[in-house]
Amino acid sequence: MKVFPLSTTSDIFITKALPLLEKCYEQISYLNPNQYPEYPHKPFRHLLAFGASVAVHVFNDSCVFDTWKQLYLAHPKEWIFAFISYDAKNSVEALTNLKEPGIEFNAACFFIPQHVWEITSEGIIIHKGNASALIQEIEEYEDQKTDTATTIVSSPLSLISKETYLHTISRIQLFLEEGNAYEINFCMPFKGKGTIQPANTYL
Repeated sequence: MKVFPLSTTSDIFITKALPLLEKCYEQISYLNPNQYPEYPHKPFRHLLAFGASVAVHVFNDSCVFDTWKQLYLAHPKEWIFAFISYDAKNSVEALTNLKEPGIEFNAACFFIPQHVWEITSEGIIIHKGNASALIQEIEEYEDQKTDTATTIVSSPLSLISKETYLHTISRIQLFLEEGNAYEINFCMPFKGKGTIQPANTYL
């Protein structure tokens, strides 16, 4: 493993890296531990994986984990990153989801990255790939942000009517008063159409 010292902080490096890599690679996975040290075993590693030597898109939500197992057995010594939708639960339980999906996203996408970097206070640890020139390019990068590229739709619409919302709240209140639960999370779905740049939206 190679370690490349940074000329700036890791936070500034990430704000430059994600927008640039988004323009060059279709698959990017950024795992941010948020500097939280209190996990039972140890903090999660601060990882950035991008590029794909192998990418597998799973369209059937009932075979997400079978697909992962096949990929792992075929590449047992490789890093494997994944984007997994909520409906992957249907792979382990006899469940179905009749609701309309809010975004155009497959049940899952697994990929073996071309590059895996670990971001530390000392610099970038290169676990996979050759990246010295790319790290320098990222440090010199200035993102040209535009309002239209980073703005989500201005007026998302609720998928629940006011009447349905009030009726549901009344039923939840009764459920709580009867002592069937002491806390309930009720989420309201909103939907709107628009175009975003995921990296800048995240940042």
